Amino acid sequence: MKFKSLIFCLSLVLISCSSEDDSFNSMLEGRSYMMTAFTIETPVDVNNDGIYSFNLIEEDTFGCQNMNRLSFMNGTSSAPIEYGPILRITENNTQDMGCYVIDYFAALEYTVDVDMMTVNVAGFIGEISGNMIIFRPNNSQLDSLGEILLQDGSVETYDGNYVLEFTLIQ
Repeated sequence: MKFKSLIFCLSLVLISCSSEDDSFNSMLEGRSYMMTAFTIETPVDVNNDGIYSFNLIEEDTFGCQNMNRLSFMNGTSSAPIEYGPILRITENNTQDMGCYVIDYFAALEYTVDVDMMTVNVAGFIGEISGNMIIFRPNNSQLDSLGEILLQDGSVETYDGNYVLEFTLIQ
């Protein structure tokens, strides 16, 4: 009888340990987020409406940035950004934006730091805040956006920072 009690107690300890380890990632498990802002430090007018914006999603004429989803399931996640923007200047000296597919669609491991309320997806650290996850990748984590047409008509290659905001959709 003592042996069965010992086995039962050990089972409870093992179950509680494994569920504690899993609880860090379980706060995101089964959730999906849509990119709602791709903010840069220099405003652009991609849709050529005369209004410059820091948010590329507001300027995206193709809708490719709205296709970026962040999903957590089976202990893995999708990449924080799967469709990257590329800015270029047209022959008419206007701003244009295309979309390219980033070459990793594999399921990525992720970890959640509950104390810091952050998630780490393939080196991208995101802050978890309510129904949002906000990533602030450094320049080396994303390819160059390309050339931007400044409000004064000059052209420069963008080398500033990014903020990627994802909002919970389910």
